[in-house]
Amino acid sequence: MRYDFDSVIDRSGTASIKWDIRTPAEAENGFLPLSVADMEFKSPPCVIKALEEAAKQGIYGYTHPDEAFFRACRWWFSKRHGFDCEDSAIVLLPGVVPGLNYAVRAYTQPGESVIVMTPVYPPFMGVVNDCGRTLEEVPLVNRESEYSIDFEALENAAKRPENKLLLFCSPHNPVGRVWTKTELEKVIGICRANGVTLVSDEIHYDLVTDGEHTAMLELDSDAVLLTAPSKTFNVPGLGLAMAVIPNGDLRKPFGDTVARAGGYNFSLFGGRAAKAAFSPEGADWLDAVLRYIKENYLALKAFLETELPDIKVSPMQGTYLAWLDLSALRLSCGELEKLLKEKCLISAVPGTAFGKPGEGFARLNLALPRAELMKALERLKDGIRGLCHE
Repeated sequence: MRYDFDSVIDRSGTASIKWDIRTPAEAENGFLPLSVADMEFKSPPCVIKALEEAAKQGIYGYTHPDEAFFRACRWWFSKRHGFDCEDSAIVLLPGVVPGLNYAVRAYTQPGESVIVMTPVYPPFMGVVNDCGRTLEEVPLVNRESEYSIDFEALENAAKRPENKLLLFCSPHNPVGRVWTKTELEKVIGICRANGVTLVSDEIHYDLVTDGEHTAMLELDSDAVLLTAPSKTFNVPGLGLAMAVIPNGDLRKPFGDTVARAGGYNFSLFGGRAAKAAFSPEGADWLDAVLRYIKENYLALKAFLETELPDIKVSPMQGTYLAWLDLSALRLSCGELEKLLKEKCLISAVPGTAFGKPGEGFARLNLALPRAELMKALERLKDGIRGLCHE
């Protein structure tokens, strides 16, 4: 099938976090938000059809995950990610971020510590602090905008008895790395040798444009995998995620923590969307959107090399989020944010949100029509060149 990723869809007035936080003046000036990680594309036709049919029924009562839901999940896990699981291994969640919170509470005690690899998606750090645990940061190694894991530092952290849990991001947000099987095996080995529970956030596991993603559960049945259809099919507003935990000894404390938090009321629309998306039709749309996103990344890369050679972008193997190195501008975080918002009329997530290693960086969302991306890049160029002439 052919899909339309070029049309600009007006999302103003829809309570969109990304669009409706613009001030009236910003909206009037055509301010472009490239910050929050959802797409500017319509969801797959099969998902839209399923939601329309559910809406037409007119009764939106309490719903449970039926066999068709679990069958669709199992098909997707096996077909796209190479692992199988029992229905009982799937613990339903309202979102992956709550899943991170539940994991910290389930697998650590107050006074214990949680390892994260920075720069990393801000809630990784936020949930640790919110749960009253200590944060142990292991910075990734950055060599000319290409990132790798500091295994020596990770092993040293894992050996400390207070460090009980590793929150791992795969593919990694914001640097875009798709970890190799060898790298994952090293991470697993370090965790096993030191009794560290491994929780892998794989919400972007479908969004791979370079290389091949290996699901943690393909290598380690004792891992906890967090995921959702939200990023893949642009349905984060439908409130459906899941933890996949084959090991019953790990699943029980996690499930008990979810229950103590009030349990989870299964989303009627989230369930219908998932059943439709985890299908050959959903896979066809995903393959098409991945091609489009990769072309957007290549357009960004070519533009920077030609027009702004001092600005570097990390190789985007996974996610649809570009990690820009703007350190050559020698601006503080506040100055950089002001440049982007006031001079360039665009927004990006400031790198400092991802931890200290993110200073001088910004994360840019590339899941938008290419004409809009090029408009944003022209504004970036004009803003930076204007800065140089001030």
